[in-house]
Amino acid sequence: MHLSQFANDLTCPYCSASNSTSRWPVQGDYVGFYFQRESGKFSLDVHCPHCLKTWYVVWDQDPGPIEPLGL
Repeated sequence: MHLSQFANDLTCPYCSASNSTSRWPVQGDYVGFYFQRESGKFSLDVHCPHCLKTWYVVWDQDPGPIEPLGL
């Protein structure tokens, strides 16, 4: 398990609500990323509990394996 500065401050591109995730790439905080409605080559799916839509955090480069976050 590892930690992330950004995994608890994600913005849904559909409804702009704040979202979070319990999993994150090991180097996800160190590679540029953005939020979008479509998946990308390096992406993490997020299900918004507010609007119930699935969206994606997408990285420009490989951020490493996606693993559970520590508490």
